[in-house]
Amino acid sequence: VRAEGVFVGSSSAVNCVGAVKLARRLGAGRVIVTVLCDSGVRHLTKFWNDEWVRAAGLDPTPPPSLAFVARDDDDTATKST
Repeated sequence: VRAEGVFVGSSSAVNCVGAVKLARRLGAGRVIVTVLCDSGVRHLTKFWNDEWVRAAGLDPTPPPSLAFVARDDDDTATKST
């Protein structure tokens, strides 16, 4: 995955990010399972179209890394109160 990537839709992408964050939180020796429930095909005309992304006011430049996945600063859904 690090060298090739995964062609999935937004729901599957969120599942992947959640699985990685949970795996990092739980530590080594655990098994995390998620479902990749959609492909990226329906997003070809939007998310993968630089013109559409710019028109939406976003930057189409891919991030240099996926380090943002490892951050927990925005992860409030799984924190206990």
